[in-house]
Amino acid sequence: MTGNLKGSPNQYFLNDVINVEASVIQFYHVPLRVYVDSCVATVAPDVNAVPRYAFIEEYGCLIDAKLTGSQSHFLPPKMKQTGCDFVWRHSSFSRTTVAW
Repeated sequence: MTGNLKGSPNQYFLNDVINVEASVIQFYHVPLRVYVDSCVATVAPDVNAVPRYAFIEEYGCLIDAKLTGSQSHFLPPKMKQTGCDFVWRHSSFSRTTVAW
């Protein structure tokens, strides 16, 4: 994704900033709110691939942000609560790209 959360490249390199958005289209449904329970990065498009780096786990905790020097963070909520945005800097895999 680009800085404005548009587009979707299929690979990222070390120290690339990755913008992520999770959202739902409501249509005629009662208002919904989006929560991200977990999110991982791997070197292949498989959630169970190794190596694997979990940066959101434990029911939505952005654990990567707990690391010293981490720049990962949730973005402030928008007026409509149909999505959730967060930013993560890819630095977990030392010699390869991350598939998304």
